[in-house]
Amino acid sequence: MSVSSIKKYKEISMKLIELVGDIDARKIDDKKIIEIKKRLNEPVIILSKERVRSPARKNHYLVVLRNILKFLREIEGLENIYNFDQIKKFKEESKPVEFLTDEEVQVLINSIKEICITKLRLKTLIICLLSTGARISEMLSLNKEDMDFESGIVSVRGKGGKINQIIFNKLSLEYLKKYLRKRKDNCPALFATSLTNNPRRWQVNCSERAMRNQGKRAGLKKRIYPHLMRKTSASKMFFAGAPLPVVARFLSHSDLATTQKYYLRGANFEEVKKYHGNIMDFNNLKN
Repeated sequence: MSVSSIKKYKEISMKLIELVGDIDARKIDDKKIIEIKKRLNEPVIILSKERVRSPARKNHYLVVLRNILKFLREIEGLENIYNFDQIKKFKEESKPVEFLTDEEVQVLINSIKEICITKLRLKTLIICLLSTGARISEMLSLNKEDMDFESGIVSVRGKGGKINQIIFNKLSLEYLKKYLRKRKDNCPALFATSLTNNPRRWQVNCSERAMRNQGKRAGLKKRIYPHLMRKTSASKMFFAGAPLPVVARFLSHSDLATTQKYYLRGANFEEVKKYHGNIMDFNNLKN
């Protein structure tokens, strides 16, 4: 798992213990599951305000609980452990996938004037994320020596330590070369801090802030963040005709459902008409 996922697991695990109490896991039954769900539905006090947990937040607790029970049952071999498959999640509303249109991408890119190395760095990062569909953590983990400017194909370490391959297009390679020529430091990182005498690897939170602020300066109504580039690339590939398995491989997903649910925007009716006209041609059935 990613560092952020592990951190979230630890947080939810501790809160789950507070919620369930210090009990023997073998005493978890239907009645206990109902009690846990009722408690998850209760308001909580956050910063002196009463709030209700979202379905997604409540499901985090249930996923951790299910995994604990699965571990005890299948790995530890304990008997009389509640069947984790019987724990049903709370129903979540289906949210539309966020993405940038080609016009919005153009507005964002054009809004970054290459007046200094920090602006050039941000523009290069966005173009690289759009080309590769990489996670921001993967992109910022790269070193200059990792780059293959001939093929544009580079290996990165993704979630769970899995090695993934990403593809830099011609434009992203051109911008990387331009950005690296401007650099006068010895920092090995592909993307490094600039306003310092001792450059270090550019951090995820700093790049997120720079991207968010640039989106506001560009006048875009959508919130601009690194993962939005990944979603934009995935949807662009899919609606340009790339099959779902190809898009999933592009994103290094092992589960097609993840690709479809979180990364591909829905089609509009104009696109339905376009594909219908191209595909549903049954003229050959005429007598």
